[in-house]
Amino acid sequence: MDYQYKVIVSNRAVYKEFEIPTDMEGVRLGTTSSCEFRLNPDSFFGDIEIEFAEQKNMWNMDCSDNVYFSRGDMRKLFSTEIKHGDVITVCYANTGNEAFELRFMIDFEARVPNYNWYIDLEETQKITIGDQTGSNIELESDFGKNTLVLIEKTSKGVLVTEKASQLGVNVNGKKITGSETLKDCDFVAVADFFGYYRENRLYFCHSNIRTNGIAKYTDPLKTGTTYPKFVRNTRIKVKRDEVPIKVLDPATIPVKPELNIVTSLMPAIAMFALVVVLRGVMSTTGGAFVLFSIQFAKTTIDFDEEFMGVLCDNEGLLVHLNIPVRGLEGNRTFTEKELEVQFADVRVTYANK
Repeated sequence: MDYQYKVIVSNRAVYKEFEIPTDMEGVRLGTTSSCEFRLNPDSFFGDIEIEFAEQKNMWNMDCSDNVYFSRGDMRKLFSTEIKHGDVITVCYANTGNEAFELRFMIDFEARVPNYNWYIDLEETQKITIGDQTGSNIELESDFGKNTLVLIEKTSKGVLVTEKASQLGVNVNGKKITGSETLKDCDFVAVADFFGYYRENRLYFCHSNIRTNGIAKYTDPLKTGTTYPKFVRNTRIKVKRDEVPIKVLDPATIPVKPELNIVTSLMPAIAMFALVVVLRGVMSTTGGAFVLFSIQFAKTTIDFDEEFMGVLCDNEGLLVHLNIPVRGLEGNRTFTEKELEVQFADVRVTYANK
């Protein structure tokens, strides 16, 4: 029988599960782009490549030069045969430190079991599962060798206890140690035997086993479908929605205004001269005519249209001008008729009437 295999890679920071389908005869695992099963290269020191190949129903594993395989002894293996249940440590060749642990096992859960038989735990309160002749559920495959598992109803509930097992006992996919209390809809796996517990009944798949000295019953619920049992309402019909989808028009493209109030004021402001000539004042002593020559700072007014904004009705624009002056020995007050300048450093504020 062809089985699907599972490869589990784990260390302190990484846990990955990869499945090898039955029709795949070879696959590569590692951190490089040529690997079908990819690992994050940031989690390891250097590139890693491990190749799995099937030859005559046996699997062989080869690795790149920068790592080696360890089976717990002093040997450094670059190629080894692997089988179900093997645990291999992958180490760095230059330091000997562990890169990760690799587990190779048959993925029994890839085949969906048919739980069409059950044992009533009200009638039979203790069930033995093992490969020994006379066990209530006798395992016939090679995977069940040297196995003894008990399922019994106690005052604390229904317990599953592992006495001996090469491959371990899994409850809901997790390996247990010692005993575990079963709850409704818990799944139990012992090698290639599968069952689940519900309402004091142990439902199980009858493949690869035989029963001895125990009452078993077939599941009376028959729907003609495979597990899980589901019957769809036949009155539900699918209707295609033929209503046309309305495509909305895009928003209009914003247009930059050609003129604003600043550009309108610029010609008038530019008409002021840079040199101011003061008519002068007669002095009290000689009555001479005094001429002042003053130079104002030069600059360019360039307002952004978003900064200016839009003026609405009943709104005005008040412009404050702060003019740097050079050429006076002290402060002096002038009238607007005495000045002819070009303004700079203009600030704009709004005032509502």
